[in-house]
Amino acid sequence: MKYFKAIIASIRLQLLGSKIRGEYSISSVFRRDGELFVVLPRSPSTEVPGMQSLFWNSRVGHSLVEPIERNNTEITFKVLKSFRAEPENGELVWLSGWLGEQPEDFDVQQSSKVQLENGTLATLVRRSSSKWVVHVHGRNATIAETLRNFELFDRVGYNQLFLPHVTDAKPEGLGRRRSKLGTKEWLQVEVAVKKIQELDGQEVILFGWSLGAMFVGQFLLQSKKTKLISKVIMDSPLIDYPSTLSLQSKLAGYPASFGDYVARMLTNSLLLKLIGFGYRKLPDLVHEFNVPVLVLYSETDGYVSMDRIHEMKSLNEQMELREFTNGKHCRLYNQNQEFYKNSIEDFINSH
Repeated sequence: MKYFKAIIASIRLQLLGSKIRGEYSISSVFRRDGELFVVLPRSPSTEVPGMQSLFWNSRVGHSLVEPIERNNTEITFKVLKSFRAEPENGELVWLSGWLGEQPEDFDVQQSSKVQLENGTLATLVRRSSSKWVVHVHGRNATIAETLRNFELFDRVGYNQLFLPHVTDAKPEGLGRRRSKLGTKEWLQVEVAVKKIQELDGQEVILFGWSLGAMFVGQFLLQSKKTKLISKVIMDSPLIDYPSTLSLQSKLAGYPASFGDYVARMLTNSLLLKLIGFGYRKLPDLVHEFNVPVLVLYSETDGYVSMDRIHEMKSLNEQMELREFTNGKHCRLYNQNQEFYKNSIEDFINSH
């Protein structure tokens, strides 16, 4: 039974469903003085401070909210903006760090689309500069995850390329729903760097979020097109699969050892390899990189494991760690914008 459960878990890890299930049910929705509020159960995830996104119905529903009141069991959020329909009582929802959906939501009025050589459509914001930053979003996200950093990099004089994944919906992505866990997706980063070379770029910062950080790391390790890369920034990076799968197993109510078993299955199972879902080796970020690296992270991430982050640091003298106490996965910006932005600017200026 354990074997078949691990086979199923291994395949599910690689298949990206189009439906995303909410984590919490809205306890109540009410208006006060003409403003809308929603109440969610109190938990480590809903405790995160700052403005963030409230999603439901696989992101068809999307509002910006901010916590304003709490008691022993519940937290009340003020709804600052709804992109479509307003949230309703009983909706299954989840919170995320996104703060918008399109470049226009961040006062980006001159963005454009450019087709990369693999057929995906990247979003560009160009200034009179030879410096670029490539934003690489995480699993089951879109470029919207990365847009909250637009203002910062615009202010310090960088052109920006927001990179889709081949698994993103068309027309930006190719609509593929199979993750290769970072073993192949680094090629997407490579085609972005090639495009920047064509645009006469002279310096590139790679900025990866979660699984996107794995893509960036594998690009640095495997590509021959790394000459322009001057720096790397990672937000809530997926460092390795065994420790993260163990964490996810515990969260799902299984022993941590089951996650380790799934990781071994991915590389050892002849059945998985026979049906195209097995790997010779799983990628990780515990390597030496030849450029300065900034990692923004929290030990309480709650989604990916940070167990090996100091091992990663020990291999890289040019690596800087910025820890966010009690932070959550890819919501570090929302928790403390000043610390987040200062960490990035200090890193850029010191390298």
